[in-house]
Amino acid sequence: MIKNLSRRCPLCGFEQGQVLTHISLMPVEGESLPSDFDVCLCKACGFCFDDMAATQNSFDDYYKTTGKYAQANTGGSGGISDADMKRWSHVIRILSAHVTKKQRIVDVGCGKGGLLLALRAEGFSNVVGIEPSSGCREALSRQAVVCYPDLSDCLAEETPFDCVICSQVLEHIFALGEFLNGVGRLIGKKGVIYVEVPNAAGYADCFHAPFYYFDREHINHFTQGSLDNLFAEVLQGLPLFREEACAEPVSGVLTPNLYAVYQLRGERRAVVPDVSFSQKIESYIKVSEGRDRYPEIEALKGSHTPVLLWGQGAHLRRLMGKGVFHGLPIKGIIDRDKGGRGEFLAGYPLLAPKDISESKFQGAAVIITSVLYARQIQESLIAQAFTGRIIRISE
Repeated sequence: MIKNLSRRCPLCGFEQGQVLTHISLMPVEGESLPSDFDVCLCKACGFCFDDMAATQNSFDDYYKTTGKYAQANTGGSGGISDADMKRWSHVIRILSAHVTKKQRIVDVGCGKGGLLLALRAEGFSNVVGIEPSSGCREALSRQAVVCYPDLSDCLAEETPFDCVICSQVLEHIFALGEFLNGVGRLIGKKGVIYVEVPNAAGYADCFHAPFYYFDREHINHFTQGSLDNLFAEVLQGLPLFREEACAEPVSGVLTPNLYAVYQLRGERRAVVPDVSFSQKIESYIKVSEGRDRYPEIEALKGSHTPVLLWGQGAHLRRLMGKGVFHGLPIKGIIDRDKGGRGEFLAGYPLLAPKDISESKFQGAAVIITSVLYARQIQESLIAQAFTGRIIRISE
């Protein structure tokens, strides 16, 4: 189906797109982001993105208030876990070919600042961060790392940087052109931009759960072609380095990634339509549709077995919106971020992981809705000699 877009293509500005699928999440009162959106392909350039009724301010408010990225054990948010340090070693090898240890580096959307700390440990002495989460900034201040709350505060410094890092950031940005123009103003004449984003062309190859890669945070779905188009269109940037490889945000979980380094040369290049991508993303959607069935959950209905759900993220919210858990005697939702949305979610009490040891839950069925941490949760339940049933619905 072709539609007039609520959100014009963030790459080329075209007003029409092909709807690939619709995602509906269970809404939560007071949230700044919409719970329904279409995943679309731009009819002009082939870029894939989430079309939703929102603004950049909606996303700014969300990232300023969410607490999950400041948690020490949240993967993929700039931490210092073993998986994170493996990632940083790879990034530093790439950066070392383009930046000297005395040059100025800023990490935009640095999260907890693990990459900045790793760079500093490798002798890169002139590093700062930009991060909207106050919890992350506070943690970095304790490490004596300068971190600005947004681009405008950093731009006020007026001293150009030799390297701007955008690691796992561009997929989150609603107003891509405006954001990249701000990034461009941070860079000196011979400066470079290091970029790392999920590779949408590899979603089907790194399948974890139906529609897992379509959530309200990852709203831009890049391929190498569309990433090149974005930098050519907005900043007249040309690639100095490109790589496609798997990343490991959490130990044992692989996700597809793109790595690139761009230099702003002022040479305009026409946008090249990304014509080969549609078949790959449609294949991922088809696989998701085929696997979006849960016979083990259906078998629980009518059994009177008490049920606990583990994980309160987008995967849970989509399944709730779909009605997968309707009719189950759910006693609570377990999550490390127990207080992240108050004491209740959808009327169910939020429980901490330690609560699973209570005797009243020992005969329960635990449905693991977390995707990245499913294996770890399953192993922790086994280690605790949990006597109930464990149902893991991600792969």
